[in-house]
Amino acid sequence: MAWGLDGGSNPGYGQDRMSLVKSALLNLLDTLDNHSGGVVNVALIGFGTSADSTIQIQNLTTSNVQSLINAINNMSATGGTNYEAAFNSAVSWFNAQTAAGKSGVSYENMTYFLTDGDPTYYLNNNGSRGGDGSTTDATTLQESINAFQNLSKVTSVNAIGVGDGVSAQYLQFFDNTASGNVSTVTVGVGSHSDTTLASFGSLFGSGINNPLNWTTTSGGLGSGAVRNLGGYMQITDVTGSGDTKVVSPNITLSSSKMALAFDVSTSNFNTGDSFKWAIEKLNTSTGQWETVQSGSSTSPISSAVEIESNILAAGTYHLVYSVGDNTSGLGSATVNIDNIETHSYGSTITGAAGTVDIAHQASDLDTVLQGGSVSTTPATVGSDTIDGGAGNDVIFADTINTDGLSWAGHPAGSHDGQGMQGLVDFLTSTNGHAATTTELYDYIKSHSDDFNVAGDTRGGDDTVRGGAGDDLIYGQGGNDTLIGGQGNDTLYGGTGSDTFKWELNDQGTTSRPAVDTIKDFSNDAPASGGDVLNLKDMLHNPADADLSKFLNFSKDGNNTVVKVSTAGDVAHGFDQKIILENVDLTGGKTDQTAIINDLLQKGKLQGHE
Repeated sequence: MAWGLDGGSNPGYGQDRMSLVKSALLNLLDTLDNHSGGVVNVALIGFGTSADSTIQIQNLTTSNVQSLINAINNMSATGGTNYEAAFNSAVSWFNAQTAAGKSGVSYENMTYFLTDGDPTYYLNNNGSRGGDGSTTDATTLQESINAFQNLSKVTSVNAIGVGDGVSAQYLQFFDNTASGNVSTVTVGVGSHSDTTLASFGSLFGSGINNPLNWTTTSGGLGSGAVRNLGGYMQITDVTGSGDTKVVSPNITLSSSKMALAFDVSTSNFNTGDSFKWAIEKLNTSTGQWETVQSGSSTSPISSAVEIESNILAAGTYHLVYSVGDNTSGLGSATVNIDNIETHSYGSTITGAAGTVDIAHQASDLDTVLQGGSVSTTPATVGSDTIDGGAGNDVIFADTINTDGLSWAGHPAGSHDGQGMQGLVDFLTSTNGHAATTTELYDYIKSHSDDFNVAGDTRGGDDTVRGGAGDDLIYGQGGNDTLIGGQGNDTLYGGTGSDTFKWELNDQGTTSRPAVDTIKDFSNDAPASGGDVLNLKDMLHNPADADLSKFLNFSKDGNNTVVKVSTAGDVAHGFDQKIILENVDLTGGKTDQTAIINDLLQKGKLQGHE
């Protein structure tokens, strides 16, 4: 773990993965140390090439917590990554707890599985170590999954990847926080085994290995030829005769993890001459051949190069080569084909899959360890009361609207109503791997406008409290009350007449004011769906005439900025700032009393009881 979260080998001081894990564990320990009531039993198990139970504590208290702190600070990591050894150690500890009577309905078993890499070791049946310690092959992954089943039976397991060195596709098999999901991955995609179909080493080969078994067409009698030169297949074409085209006998691919490849070179090939290739697949429903991949070149290829197709689905294929002599140079355009092969990639692993978190920055670790992972199950749309509590939350009062997202084969509007599944599918397509909860969270935070879909009226009259932290809150349909709470919050009211409310102690300090942003405040009258600012709980119920001591409204570009002094001295400082984007609440005025009175009369501002 002496690497940064981004995979760099020279992270800044305290920014290597192990240091960040230690920091996050100590923060988690602080919350456990301050728990109210109940008994917390803890085991810290370190693993690398092997695993060891670093420390076990029964009934964590302030009197014994220092020993756990010391154990965390003394952790180190070397060698490979042995998931199976770690799982076996955890199972042994939980079994010992059960034997001691520390299990049953009065206890909840929880496991946080943190790793910065994929499994590279496993344990053989005799207990010896298998694997090379540096790569993940099918056997290592499958053995690790098998070992995880025993752990999964006795505890919930929240899998957390640390940095870019761990694959979410693999890690998903080691998390059981979601049920009913099954995933399939191919292991070993970076390498392949080859099977030669044709090398043309014999003048009297069979099947695809003999050019006489290929179908040849050309633009005119004698205009082109295909032949075996005892080491490669040669295709020629002459000027002005139309292209010479050859089609291979059928090729059967039995697996969906295979590609076709061949070597090609040219001679007597002038700029403007052409070589085209295609792979066609038999559509068994229509009986027609359909092109699945193709390519071309109009430049000479003096030395043989390998051309490899994409991974192909199982089925029946043939290769099509076309040569065109389009110039008047000496000799006929010639293309040489050799070493036609199938490339077989990887092994397929299928298993139950959870929803994992990959921490790409230090704050992610604190979030996921302290229960900040994303819940992707939408609640029933209605009139709800939601409390985000501490942490940087993303809250949809009703259900996430992903109708505006577009990805390959799914333009906006074609997948309406999919909600969170739409975002999962979008990120899976965009990133090329199953979306992690951290990626879901990060995308929503950085593309917040994408989910505030105009005209979405679905939902009830909700009350949402963000609590402490920098929260992102969507009211969506209905007449909602949004309370950001402490921190710097971003608020979307959505449709309906929404109330944006601040309560006592939500503010910051005059040296570091809290800054909240309302993204879609409507200046219409509340009766017509317009929104309302409610500051009365923050301002200690001042009289109308005194509100200008507490509030200052100004225009900043297209936005309105409200500065709030909870001490009633806004002329000399403020501890709360509210930015209302793309709306003018000043009405062109600069006199604060006039602005405030106008908003009070229109019902747009509530400053006192």
